[in-house]
Amino acid sequence: MTELQGGYQVAVVGPSNKINIRTVELGERVGAMWVINQGLRPGQRVVAEGTQKVRDGMAVTLKPYTAPGGEN
Repeated sequence: MTELQGGYQVAVVGPSNKINIRTVELGERVGAMWVINQGLRPGQRVVAEGTQKVRDGMAVTLKPYTAPGGEN
């Protein structure tokens, strides 16, 4: 997730592994993670690392994310 002028954006990975940047509305924070109230649907894949490097329309290669401490 990236903050931009008071708003928040996430990079969503589409079906052809291309990036789509979306604006989201944050809910409450749970531990180190945020609840997303609007802007994503269940099951959508998002970029968890390297968000500064991705751009809208860019093709990416997926790999599973492992949170620090082994939590997913």
